[in-house]
Amino acid sequence: MRGLRSGQRTLVLTAIAFAALFFFAVPFLLASAAAALGKEVVFTLNFDRSLVFLLLMLGFFAIKNRKALAGLEAGGRAWWEPLFFGAFSALAFSWYFAARYLLSANFVLANFGAVVLASYAAYLLGCAALWAAVFGIGFSASFARRFSKELVLALIAALFFIEFSLLLQFEWKLFSSALTAAVHWLLAASAPQAMMELGGMAPVVGAAGFTVIIGAACSGIDSIGLFTVLFLGILAYDWKSIDKWRAAAAFVPGVVLAWFADVLRIYFLVLVGAFVSPALAIGFFHENAGWFLFVIFCTAYWYFAYPFMRAGKRRGRNRGEKAGRRGLK
Repeated sequence: MRGLRSGQRTLVLTAIAFAALFFFAVPFLLASAAAALGKEVVFTLNFDRSLVFLLLMLGFFAIKNRKALAGLEAGGRAWWEPLFFGAFSALAFSWYFAARYLLSANFVLANFGAVVLASYAAYLLGCAALWAAVFGIGFSASFARRFSKELVLALIAALFFIEFSLLLQFEWKLFSSALTAAVHWLLAASAPQAMMELGGMAPVVGAAGFTVIIGAACSGIDSIGLFTVLFLGILAYDWKSIDKWRAAAAFVPGVVLAWFADVLRIYFLVLVGAFVSPALAIGFFHENAGWFLFVIFCTAYWYFAYPFMRAGKRRGRNRGEKAGRRGLK
């Protein structure tokens, strides 16, 4: 952090602290509390795609606005802000925990829509309060004013991602069956008693007595939708520098690999549930392994794909420059 002013250094450390709390500490504490109380999830919510979408959007936002962000400094906070918003965040996450682990299965089935909505609301409130506790009201307000346009565009991208995923979910059974077959193929080569059922309400896959149902949320649809939104966002951002034909060629293998990241997630989920701990697999691993694998995939993909997509454009410019020089001669 050499060369940074004191306020900038404080802001960087604050951002790192928030990322550590949001992406690691909160999921770990929720899973640890459930394990300590011997509770199992009553129903599952797939926050992994939401988390990875937020993480990658933040990365894209940081790259695009790096010059403006470099001028930001941490603002002062009132002494009560971390205490008040920290307590509110803990209360909201406790509400989420109660809905996930403490309600009876019969109550959840009878009021599933309301319970899921309340759970999502509690988690989002907890995240917002955590942000306010770490960054403070003053900095949050000035940040929102300064980057209002970018925040609105991010909201539009998030809504597009949700709608695109919903459209794909009309064919979720096809995606789930293909993913189940791929996971079973991997399990058959590496684990005892691998099994697969493609009939019924949803496909089932497992090994060594541990099975999972591959519903719409686990079918790989969210990964495809998320990758597509991010791909289009980066394409729009760097439209003039990217060769469109190369981008089209790179898109298809990217979608396939994004879907295969979900195959690996379910494969490792079954292995953890069968040979380590079913509770660990259904709880902490289920909600966090997906975004971790997806971030690794996106990092590796763009490391190789981005230079490939820009190479054709550079070659076109070089040919044009050479032709221009020959014309001058």
